[in-house]
Amino acid sequence: MMWSLLFLPAFFALSVADTYPIDSTHLFNAGDLQKTPQMTFTGMNLEVIVAASSISNGAESIVVQLDKDPSFYLNTRFDSKFGARLQASFSVVFKLVSNDVFTAPDSAEKILFCIVPKKNANDLLSNIITPNSLFYNGSSLPVDISEDRPLIMLSPRTSTNDSVGLKIDEIVFKDDKKASPIDVQLFLNNDYIYPLYSVTSSSSAHWKDTVVFGSGIRVQPGKNTSATVNISPPLTSNDNSLREVNITDQGLVMTSSYQQPNAAEEHLLVTLQAADDKNKKFKIKIVSLDDQLGNFTIKNADDKGVYKYSNAAQITNLDLPEGIVTKKISISYEAKPGNKGFLLHYEIDKGAAAFGFLSTMLLAVIYSVVGF
Repeated sequence: MMWSLLFLPAFFALSVADTYPIDSTHLFNAGDLQKTPQMTFTGMNLEVIVAASSISNGAESIVVQLDKDPSFYLNTRFDSKFGARLQASFSVVFKLVSNDVFTAPDSAEKILFCIVPKKNANDLLSNIITPNSLFYNGSSLPVDISEDRPLIMLSPRTSTNDSVGLKIDEIVFKDDKKASPIDVQLFLNNDYIYPLYSVTSSSSAHWKDTVVFGSGIRVQPGKNTSATVNISPPLTSNDNSLREVNITDQGLVMTSSYQQPNAAEEHLLVTLQAADDKNKKFKIKIVSLDDQLGNFTIKNADDKGVYKYSNAAQITNLDLPEGIVTKKISISYEAKPGNKGFLLHYEIDKGAAAFGFLSTMLLAVIYSVVGF
């Protein structure tokens, strides 16, 4: 091993590599390294954060060089949380030295990389965390964020191909008068950023215990905005199947496969139930739904009123009419590999009595969409 390490810098010098100048936060995964086995990133005062689901998920096949320093195998720098935080003054090189390490569909996101350039070498470390670091920090962790220091959570896939979620307990604005909205985004890389939801100083109190999924999640404040994000240890995609809701609550339901490349089969069932067991009006907006590779269903407590979408065109920004008046709704999604999942928003309002008319209308939707 020592012999090979001595010759790694020369090996780098003789290799043809893609070079990427970095002037903003850059995110990529092991699948990108499989496609481009040597990647060089250049910029000023680079902070490099690596997150893996375990120490043996391919990191032993990745060699790293920081600036002109001796090269090393990535797994040798991992801490007890299967992560690494490295520093480079002007360049960092990653090289995959074994073939076919990350070719399986479930392996591309088992190691995630984030590179952050900083104006000064002694600037504060970026707000980048991993699921393992959350477990080590206890049941809840407050993170201060601002426009130039957003929160980014890296969630590599586990050995069982499960995806973990980040539970955002709440977002507390520090200055209501000057605050701009704060956006929570699915951050796959610089070319693929998907908005999940946005809160203002007046609406943030309605968004509590929001569970979001994705290899990269970014909580990005707007101009002149600072806040504290309270987050809890992550949940697997099967750990949030029942949620109690109250009037004025807002939230979202999403699959762990949402907009993810090379997604596995998806099986999701989430139930939203009124905490007081009384009728509420569930206002639903489907932000995005891939039902070409999956079946999507919403049912009420009596299993009478149903929205069902299957084998139709991609659905985006669809407000379901009138809202569903019931004590609870169940949302299910079954999809084949390669699906892009779904994201929906909900808002809880007071219930109403005119449910008979609504049931008839909902059943009409089934006939028109599914073609019974």
